[in-house]
Amino acid sequence: MTRKTFVVSDIWFNRPNVDHKEMGVVEYNNMIIRNWNKSISRTDVVYILGGIGISDLYGLIVKLNGEIHILNNYYTDEDVNNIKTLKELISKSVDKKLSKKIIFEDCQIKVLPDYDCVLSYLPLSDWYGKDNGTYCFHGLNKISDFKSNFISSVISEWEFEPVEINSIKNNINKFFELIS
Repeated sequence: MTRKTFVVSDIWFNRPNVDHKEMGVVEYNNMIIRNWNKSISRTDVVYILGGIGISDLYGLIVKLNGEIHILNNYYTDEDVNNIKTLKELISKSVDKKLSKKIIFEDCQIKVLPDYDCVLSYLPLSDWYGKDNGTYCFHGLNKISDFKSNFISSVISEWEFEPVEINSIKNNINKFFELIS
């Protein structure tokens, strides 16, 4: 099985979702976990750019498949405290595999040279390689500009599951080949 790499943002576990107002928080959390695990194998890699959630995240994160990389994009005191608590619980867990499964990245912008892309929670107006076709996957808002390789990774834009980087890049390239 080939290991795939995914990206996602603005999951917002434990918070009512504006795109699914009819769902309660528990139902929303369960839908995300179900969709995530349907798409992602245990060996896949997922980058969470930001907007992971509020309150107790540990019980939810440990249910997710994949090697999960959480970028350092915490802006409010509540975000900082939630992530700090999550880190502590993972480090104290009797399941020592968790620290290899859930990785906290000490960066706000992550460059993935093998995928020719840049990851950032904040939408960037400029990024390394932009003029040469490098993709930028971002969070925070739903704005995408496919001609500029500027892609929102907000979970509600992708049927409430992480999006595979190569799949998106290939589909965008095929689309522009068809219309040119």
